[in-house]
Amino acid sequence: MTEHLKPPVSPLLGRSTMLKTPVQEDAQAPSRVAALLRPSAATGAVVNAEPIMSSKADLDGLDHINIDAKAKTELGRKLSHLTRSDFVHPEFGPFHSIEGFIGYLRSGMKDDQFRYLSGPSARYRSRIQETEFIQGFREAVMEANYFKIMQNASLLARFKASTLPFDHYYLFENNGLPIQPNAAAWLIPAFEELRHLIQSDKPYPEMDYTGLKKLNAQ
Repeated sequence: MTEHLKPPVSPLLGRSTMLKTPVQEDAQAPSRVAALLRPSAATGAVVNAEPIMSSKADLDGLDHINIDAKAKTELGRKLSHLTRSDFVHPEFGPFHSIEGFIGYLRSGMKDDQFRYLSGPSARYRSRIQETEFIQGFREAVMEANYFKIMQNASLLARFKASTLPFDHYYLFENNGLPIQPNAAAWLIPAFEELRHLIQSDKPYPEMDYTGLKKLNAQ
């Protein structure tokens, strides 16, 4: 009797899984890439022939809340660091946006122009200047987010009522592909922690500004 060979069982999926050979995979890959990247007849530039539809972006507001200036939900847009949402930091004064506050920190707390910036202009000014190393940077940013939320009644109500997990990505302009920036690795859990704190009606933990003030004194 000839024993029939059964396909291997994947320990992760819990079902039989047929594995492709490397030859099959390599043969298909160039055709897929070529189908997506074709020279434009008008300019000769490489463009996507077929836009990639992203189910992740389609589910924004249904199974997650994307924190981005172009997110589908109002809460996600308002939580974006680029969005103008005036607040007053009790230690560092007034700002039009979190991105402006970030730029102010990166300037060694010396450039007051950041107080009045939001949107792409705040990010651009922050990136072209020489950046200072800031001890406690992430904690300071999330504390500023706390003040921003607490000082905006409608944002506070939406934030406290939200239950969907947060995400942080932007859509690649060529085809709508969701891309997570590096900051998402710490920003997403930080917003989850901040929501738990605010929903529990607890104050933000007291910050030590000693390191930040030393930078300002240099």
